[in-house]
Amino acid sequence: MRENQILKDAVNTMYDYQKLRISLDNRIRAGNYIESEHSVFKNHFTRFENLEKEMLKYIRDLLKAYEIWEWLEEIKGVGPTIAGVIISEIDIHKADTVSALWRFCGLDVIDGHAPRPVKGQKHTYNGFLRSKLLGVLGSSFLKCNSIYRDFYDNYKNRLETKGWGKSKGHRHNAAIRYMIKMFLRDLYVAWRTLEGLPVREPYQEEYLGKRHTA
Repeated sequence: MRENQILKDAVNTMYDYQKLRISLDNRIRAGNYIESEHSVFKNHFTRFENLEKEMLKYIRDLLKAYEIWEWLEEIKGVGPTIAGVIISEIDIHKADTVSALWRFCGLDVIDGHAPRPVKGQKHTYNGFLRSKLLGVLGSSFLKCNSIYRDFYDNYKNRLETKGWGKSKGHRHNAAIRYMIKMFLRDLYVAWRTLEGLPVREPYQEEYLGKRHTA
């Protein structure tokens, strides 16, 4: 769908502006150009800020065409940019099970391990989507105390009680994955329902947490 491509391009452009703004901000601070005669740096920084705001408004306008945006907008921690990533990168018609959705997002577990990219081999999942879900959305859920924060806390406590993992960081990452998987489980049901698509029950061990690993 052309609409999805437009949304994807808008989101990627937003991230391009953001990357440039952050890079320039670091350069300004390193060179102490904040209160200097070299105002061109600060002027360009302001331009990038304004471009971000303009693109964010455009993304919000594009999202209005998608029913699932209304559902996403109600979830604390989900902003328009990450919503744009989710909607433009996922084809919910192809995700006939939540397991398929997890697999596409790189959040399934193979032989007890999360998938890792292998140099020289094509990803079996969407690496860009995975990085945004875990790195951006996961952090956002924790910072704003989203309703999904409970999944993180409870799962991490279970891992600590069992003595699972090599370090606190290992348990933290596993709990982040589990939290995002629970979000995707709800997204799967809500989105396919809105689209009039059948919603299949996940495998028992995935849905009920039996033998479940993040």
